[in-house]
Amino acid sequence: MSTNTLRRMAKYLVYLSFVTPLLVFPAHFVFPFVISKVVFFRSIMVLSGLLFLVILFYERKKEVLDKRNFFTPITIAVLCYFISLIISTIVSADWRFSLWNNQERMLGLFTIAHYGILFFVSRYLFKTWAEWKNVLGVLSTIGVIVIVVGVIQKFIPDFFYNRSAGQVVSTLGNPIYLSGFGLYLFFINVWAGFKSNNWQRWLFWLASFFGLIGIFITDTRGTSLGLIVGILVALIMYGILSNSKQIKKITAACLLVMIVSVGMAFAFKHTETIQKIPLVGKIVNISVFEGSAKTRLMAWQIALEGWKSKPLFGWGPTNYYFVFNQFYNPDFLKFGFQETWFDNAHNMLVNVLAEGGAFGLLSTLLLFGLSGYCLLKIYRGDHLQKPFFIIGSAFLVGHFVHVFFAFEDITSYLYFFLFLALVDVMYRTSRMVQDNEIAVDYGTKSVPLLVIIFSVLIAGIVIFASNVNVAITNNHSYHTRGLLTVSNKVDAAVARYKATKKWHSPYQGDIDWNFTSDVLTVLPDVYSQSTSTARGLYDLAYVGMKNYVSTHPLDVRGRLVYTDILRAGIVLFDLSLKDEINEQFRIAQELSPQRQQVKYSELSFMAGTGDLKKAIEIAEKLVEENPYDAEAYYNLARFLYHDGQMIEILSVLDKAINNGVRFFDPAHLEFVAMAYEREGRFRDALFWWDQMYQKTGNESVRYKRDELSGLTKKPVPKTLEEFFKFEKK
Repeated sequence: MSTNTLRRMAKYLVYLSFVTPLLVFPAHFVFPFVISKVVFFRSIMVLSGLLFLVILFYERKKEVLDKRNFFTPITIAVLCYFISLIISTIVSADWRFSLWNNQERMLGLFTIAHYGILFFVSRYLFKTWAEWKNVLGVLSTIGVIVIVVGVIQKFIPDFFYNRSAGQVVSTLGNPIYLSGFGLYLFFINVWAGFKSNNWQRWLFWLASFFGLIGIFITDTRGTSLGLIVGILVALIMYGILSNSKQIKKITAACLLVMIVSVGMAFAFKHTETIQKIPLVGKIVNISVFEGSAKTRLMAWQIALEGWKSKPLFGWGPTNYYFVFNQFYNPDFLKFGFQETWFDNAHNMLVNVLAEGGAFGLLSTLLLFGLSGYCLLKIYRGDHLQKPFFIIGSAFLVGHFVHVFFAFEDITSYLYFFLFLALVDVMYRTSRMVQDNEIAVDYGTKSVPLLVIIFSVLIAGIVIFASNVNVAITNNHSYHTRGLLTVSNKVDAAVARYKATKKWHSPYQGDIDWNFTSDVLTVLPDVYSQSTSTARGLYDLAYVGMKNYVSTHPLDVRGRLVYTDILRAGIVLFDLSLKDEINEQFRIAQELSPQRQQVKYSELSFMAGTGDLKKAIEIAEKLVEENPYDAEAYYNLARFLYHDGQMIEILSVLDKAINNGVRFFDPAHLEFVAMAYEREGRFRDALFWWDQMYQKTGNESVRYKRDELSGLTKKPVPKTLEEFFKFEKK
């Protein structure tokens, strides 16, 4: 078989990898927006990478005999980037987590390395504009399909597994990922349109328009700001580089209009008109003192604290999760439990600083900086490349702003490394023209069939060991969860769970965790039907979670789940595990000294094992230490209830409300509503029953609320101010 044939095959594999953003299989996988994409992309890259090595070996004399052909500024930046990832992984706090990450993200070093394969394969295989036009056209077509799915979800929220989430996620699973893809489609296709002729130009510009639509329908602040800044950069560069005074005046006028418009938007940001403007409304009304912006800022501060403790190589790729636990700020709980577990700082720079240290940050900045340098050199070598210089720079800046408020994802790595390969090819071509170098073609080479068979065999082994096994175990885990929690088929669920262990997936720990969580949900019901079955189920979960904690000793959340299964062993099977539980609480407290969940979990265990009075005493202190924490009041009130102190419960709840605390968790809402109803404060009870109904949409809650309203002849209050007498401060 000739190298030309292998080259065509490798090209088609690269094209096939662009299908990755479309792949979603909710009926087969846990984390369906992730697992299917990653295992597919990694498998395709293994095949294309091995074909690339074979071609490279047999065509090694075909390139210009100059090391500069390989060691370009961008390849140096890419190599530095991966060297930093490897070093950080070796010295990381949890090397397994750095290498593999977890099933929810799957963006450890192992996966990211496959994007490196994409870069090197693409820069070698695609060398002319005709070839790159096909590359950009295929990826843009996929992108348009992704955007169209998002547009449909905008009007039909339940479309394509969106589950009426209130946001548009398309096939990517997150609106931030979708908007970032839209940003790429917008800029790259504007340039491709200028580069093309006739009907192809309009197709590229149509794809660019769809990219803009993708940004609008998601309305994410970081990407919107990236778009605006990118356009500003393009206008400024175009005005500076233009030789026409008229064009300079037009660009200056456009810039002035944009600046005045932004100023007006900020000046009238509280008006309804400004707030309803897509992209602009969210940006001008952002506040760093409230909501998600506040928690993101706090997460950035934690990243900086983590960097100070390990400044050179950081904690390791994807290890921000452990940084967050170590330097956790108790104020996070003010914003709800969903804001107390971060696995990413939501800022690429500080996230890389914490995970990769100063070396990691420098290598990441090199990717952007040397790409910009290459764009400049391309323009200086050929002024006809001005559109590529301007729009390519605008995309780099826009993408940088986008990830400054977010992070890279499965799709963004794909289009970013592909963009780097494009710039690298353009740079090499430009330099060869300037230096009058000619690439000597020694003709196609013949590759022995045995070499091809051996290469395919090696690729198959790698794919099976790193991707097929991952997909199979994840599928078993998916069915295990359904059989256990939905179908109540314990024996079948256990068989599926045991099957996961036969495939030796690097994500077995995640599967063990999911299984343990599901066992904790169904264990009481199973125990009521068969103690022996329940004990068998318990033992499997216990061993699985114990293995997880042993494999990931820094995982505080994992330890809390482990204590939950240990506590179940005490309650249901009278096992002697109290000392082990206390030891886990001690370790968890050391790993995350300021985390309230550890204290609350320990208090619940204390109250459940006979030390109720002591639990109440400690809970009272926690209320004083955390006066704005709903969970602190809830725990104290709950302990008082179990101690029979019903009247005292209301004083605790009243104090919480007077301090501005509001309850949002359904368990909290039900407890509060029942407490007020039990003591005859019906208007209070009606308000909290109504809040619970709004939160859950449960019809039985609505019936309870309306029945109580009818019996007491009292209307359902819409605000606390209607009836609650706040204490004057």
